[in-house]
Amino acid sequence: SPYKGVFKPIKPDRALGAGGYGAVELTARIDHLGLSPLIDGSSTEVGFGVIWTPRENVRVIARHEEEFGRGAMPDSRSLGIRVQFGF
Repeated sequence: SPYKGVFKPIKPDRALGAGGYGAVELTARIDHLGLSPLIDGSSTEVGFGVIWTPRENVRVIARHEEEFGRGAMPDSRSLGIRVQFGF
C-alpha cells in the first residue's frame, strides 16, 4: 500500500508463459561529481538501462553507463547484466 510506505515487487498483468511478455521498465540517470577541494578533477556519469520482469519473482536488469572525467578522473564505460530471483 502506498500509504504505509511499503514497496512491493512489480506484478506483470500478463506474465511470460501466461499469454504475455511480462513488464518492461526503462531507466536513465545523470550524475555529477566535483572533487575540486580534494583533487583537481570532476566527472559526469550518464546511464541508461532496461528492467524486464517476465514473472512476478524474476527480474533481468541491464545497465550501460559512461563516465566523462576531467582532470585526475579518467573516462570509463561499464555494462552490467543481473538476474534476480525473489522467494
